[in-house]
Amino acid sequence: MPVLLVAILLVVPGQEAWQLGAELLVLASTLGGMLSWLNRQAAAHPSEQPISRILSSVSPDAITTILLSAAGVLLLAGVDDGVYVVIPAVIAAIAGGVTSAWLFLIGIAP
Repeated sequence: MPVLLVAILLVVPGQEAWQLGAELLVLASTLGGMLSWLNRQAAAHPSEQPISRILSSVSPDAITTILLSAAGVLLLAGVDDGVYVVIPAVIAAIAGGVTSAWLFLIGIAP
């Protein structure tokens, strides 16, 4: 979901870099709040898979939120190359989504 929203923000025609930065900051803060709520829900039912312990310590969700916030701040500060910080954020979001889907599929008992 964050990847789709970032893609939508990036293709808005005619917007200035600072406007994209403000939009990325709003997206990152909303995303951070939602992911924090979901993580509290998930902590109530921890998985026994070893990869889930790694994901809880590395947290691709937090990495995505922090990188989107950094990109927003850089763009608001006038650094046009701040948009390149979005690339690792998207990679972290995709990796986290694929890993979470894999955990979900493995966790289903036949």
